[in-house]
Amino acid sequence: MIEKIPTADITAYFFYLKANDYQKDYEKTRDLSSYHTSVNLYKEALSTDSVFARAYTGLANAYYNRYRWESYFRENYLDSMLILLNRAVLLDNQLDEAYYLRGLYYLENENIEYALDDFNRALELNPNFYLVYNKKGYILRSRKQDFVSALENFHKALPYYSGPERPALLRELAFTYQVTGFIDEANKYLQQAFELDGDSVEHLYRLSWSELSRENFGEVLRLIRRAYEIDPEYFPGLPFVCYNIQGYNKEAYQVARQFGDYYEKSGELNLYFSHYIGYAFWKAGKFKEATNFFNQHIKYAEESIELNRDYARSGLAFFDLTASYAFLNNKEKAYSFMEYSYTLNFCPLWVMIIARNHPIFSSIRDEERFKKILQYNESRYQAEHERVGKWLEEQRKLE
Repeated sequence: MIEKIPTADITAYFFYLKANDYQKDYEKTRDLSSYHTSVNLYKEALSTDSVFARAYTGLANAYYNRYRWESYFRENYLDSMLILLNRAVLLDNQLDEAYYLRGLYYLENENIEYALDDFNRALELNPNFYLVYNKKGYILRSRKQDFVSALENFHKALPYYSGPERPALLRELAFTYQVTGFIDEANKYLQQAFELDGDSVEHLYRLSWSELSRENFGEVLRLIRRAYEIDPEYFPGLPFVCYNIQGYNKEAYQVARQFGDYYEKSGELNLYFSHYIGYAFWKAGKFKEATNFFNQHIKYAEESIELNRDYARSGLAFFDLTASYAFLNNKEKAYSFMEYSYTLNFCPLWVMIIARNHPIFSSIRDEERFKKILQYNESRYQAEHERVGKWLEEQRKLE
């Protein structure tokens, strides 16, 4: 496989390599001219050699990066990507990246078993394909709610991650420990990431999630304020959520306004924060804008459920709709979405912390129905926490 020649046409190969360079630039800068240049070069490669399988995978990856958000609510979501990857596999059924990218397509379209099949096929062909371990870890964590298997895959990826990509994996690993309640273990990997890249702002933000997991909201805000001092342009979503929890509504509004502006300018979908932005605007007396954000959130979340998108299958769309409808005092709708948690095997620690503390839930927080569902979620969390704890003990004995 190492000696296999991807194309016998040197011109096609030159176009392909140049296309990869422009594609990498687009991923970093989101410069549309780089995207269009990469697509044109991949097509030039294919016009020169129509059976050049890697040019098909390159083009599919370009479409994925460009249209992942733009076509999120379309029924033919990323279908052009699938067509290109099926063509690549037909031409070369030993091409690991074709299976990896097709696994991404199936993941985005919530065909989880197909995604796992393709990821496993990619690993059969290339056992060192670290990106695949990462995505398998994500699926096992967010879809299967099997945190032991997720951690095993993230740890399998670590030996193959070197250079600038390693800190991101370490932080992903840390997040997995955070949501299962192993904060000291999470902070150990966060420190390793910080020692590698020295990214103080990102480090402080990730540490703030550890403090959120301890319900230490004052420390969350202290860490985020330090991050702001380093980079005044930095505005992650966690601060205005915690500002509102702490009753600092003026500060929450200031950050929420920045966040709203960012999504409007960037073209990204504001799937995860529009209702919290709406709450911050409401507390600032901006009732019309707040209503617009709540309506935006309900539209996005309900469409995600209807189309079975990532936001829905992870369970977050249901939790967030509970928040929106609780704030709007539509209790029956709030509970109808909250009861979706009965179908899940696990509830992340941070979800329960926000449910217990954020005032957006105040209309239902003291009701027995709410407490019963939350108690169920806590029992599911505790069971997985203990399972991960036993696995950690076994790993330490093996060291």
